Amino acid sequence: MYAGLLVAALGCVTWDASLVRGGLWLGLGLVLVAKTGVEEKLLCERFTEYPLYRTHSWRFLPGVW
Repeated sequence: MYAGLLVAALGCVTWDASLVRGGLWLGLGLVLVAKTGVEEKLLCERFTEYPLYRTHSWRFLPGVW
């Protein structure tokens, strides 16, 4: 879901490119990375099997990250 949001936002940035829009897109990416870190911490605390699941799943892009 977050990867899709980043791709859609990147499309908006490239449609009418500017440094401000690029900076906002980068900021969105940083917020989403931080948000997933918090979410994964909470999932690890709540579900004991989540760390094992995380070893074979990806955060944003399958096969990449």
